[in-house]
Amino acid sequence: MAELEHRMQVDGIRIRVASHKSSRTKINTRAPSGITPEFIGEANLQGSLALNRACSEEIVITIKPGAVPADAMAALVKSGVLVGLADSHSVQAALRIKAPRDLLVLRQELT
Repeated sequence: MAELEHRMQVDGIRIRVASHKSSRTKINTRAPSGITPEFIGEANLQGSLALNRACSEEIVITIKPGAVPADAMAALVKSGVLVGLADSHSVQAALRIKAPRDLLVLRQELT
């Protein structure tokens, strides 16, 4: 688990809008081996974070600074990360991310 904790701190989970057209949005995810974010299609995830992303823009999820890595990983294994499409605009997709509190969810440009 220590290697997985390290990969989450360094690389994290990356969620990218691969393509976006008015009626279709394709999402790619890249995560450390052993972690698979769940994409649930159109969703209204209660208590989630909404971020607008254009094609090729990423969202990065890592362990929050100050969090205990083992606790963050336990929460991740228990709850997982949910990704939903909240809305679709002409040039962007509004994604909803629901993740445990010990994880940090940021737009790639802020990492």
